[in-house]
Amino acid sequence: MKKFIALIPARGGSKGIKNKNLVKINRKPLVDIAIDFAISSKIFSKIILSSDSKKILNRAKNKKIITHRRSKKLSSDSSLLNETILDIISFYNLKNKYILVILEPTSPLRNLEDLKIATKKIVKNNLDSYCTFTESFISPYRIWNISKNYLKPFLTNKNSYGPRQKFKQYYQPIGNIIAINLEKFSKKKNIIFGKIGYSLVPKQRAVDIDSVDDLEIVRKIMRK
Repeated sequence: MKKFIALIPARGGSKGIKNKNLVKINRKPLVDIAIDFAISSKIFSKIILSSDSKKILNRAKNKKIITHRRSKKLSSDSSLLNETILDIISFYNLKNKYILVILEPTSPLRNLEDLKIATKKIVKNNLDSYCTFTESFISPYRIWNISKNYLKPFLTNKNSYGPRQKFKQYYQPIGNIIAINLEKFSKKKNIIFGKIGYSLVPKQRAVDIDSVDDLEIVRKIMRK
């Protein structure tokens, strides 16, 4: 029987917001929101907090969860999360029986139902990976490149300038819930790979915090 492990990835550095993973919403740091969610779900046999920051790792004190100290190599702006996952698999000798569920602190609008749907689908359908998606906030046909003061459409289509209702609906991945079957995962794989499962999350719960504006939106939502 598959067991579930939660991974909470929380680097100390960030460009858009300083110490982003320690920023508070309703007086609680984002990383604490993710930790408490994982604990309260009662789904995980292990919960791992991964960070290069002592301040962040200290948030796990008295929480009865595992801490993983990331190396500098795994903590730069160019580092990929799958590299950290491989390091964790090796360090903790995780066997194939596990499914790793990634709970990004910067996506605090997830709920228990999101998690239950994910864990049920990945087991029932024998999926390689799983991710939550939402309707894209803008059609790729309405995105433009600006280079040397020259404007050029990112994609071209004869209907690029038509009414919004005529555009095909597109979807974008979000960080609410990402799950990986470790039996299928390798260093050659992206996080979302193979036989992929998904569920759709409404836009009002699909905000990933990358900027101060995102943070204020989430704060307003979570005050309600």
